Amino acid sequence: MKAISINRLCKNYGKLAAVDNINLDISYGDFFGFIGPNGAGKTTTIKTMLNLLNPYTGHIKILGKDIKLNQFQKDIGYVPGEASLYDNLRVKEQINYFGRFFDKLDQDYVNELKTIFLIDDRKKISELSLGNKKKVAIVCALMNKPKLLIFDEVSNSLDPMMQKALFGELLRLNKLGTTIFFSSHNLEEVQTYCKNIAIIREGKIIKKDNVKKIIDSNGIQITIKTKQKLNPGFLQKHNIKHDEMGTGAITFAYKGDVDELIYYLSKYKLEYLRITDVKLENIFDEYYEGGSDES
Repeated sequence: MKAISINRLCKNYGKLAAVDNINLDISYGDFFGFIGPNGAGKTTTIKTMLNLLNPYTGHIKILGKDIKLNQFQKDIGYVPGEASLYDNLRVKEQINYFGRFFDKLDQDYVNELKTIFLIDDRKKISELSLGNKKKVAIVCALMNKPKLLIFDEVSNSLDPMMQKALFGELLRLNKLGTTIFFSSHNLEEVQTYCKNIAIIREGKIIKKDNVKKIIDSNGIQITIKTKQKLNPGFLQKHNIKHDEMGTGAITFAYKGDVDELIYYLSKYKLEYLRITDVKLENIFDEYYEGGSDES
């Protein structure tokens, strides 16, 4: 049994196929990234998955239950891209309102979440900034210690300190068994925290794989700055396309023999050398620009 099981999901808006025959299984305990540009179908998939939109065709199960039965809501937490809260309520009233949906609530954990996210529960929702509204929505999503968390651009509007607090708590919950479905434009976050990902383009899943496997298969990222101009022969031999940076350095992905690379670079007076993993962002661009598909 999977935490999320999507089978042949289609969702149309008129003649536009916003989601086109998606199949996606997500295991219990995964920290799963769902990535794609604006208009790719991420939010439509999530809303259909939560039974907030009716699918054109297909079947979806959440935590082993058909979504049409509406029996999964008390076991999940959900934060949309824009938090929908009641402006006329105070923060404490908003949190208590959501808390009444659950049979048992650990009030000590709710208070702990308020502390983690620096929540001032005396203020009215209408007085809050977008970031503070998002923090309240996060507390409401986590308060029931859900089996499944579904986030759509959850970290936007949060300052770096709150982003760190958020992912610290998500990692802790994930280690305790909570499954996390995480849609984001921030590919650095996805690369840092997610175990597996799916890339969606024009309503279709074009890639689903383990994050580490994708990164490892794309070699290493080299950034160098030299006093002399590099001989292009090595770059041409390995079909390397490099980008020039404003500092005069160049950066490129390298998949060849590391000893050969070091021997090549040893001929130059290096001002700067940095070797890192290839960024998921670079790999992501290839799938959109190169038209790579995977069912």
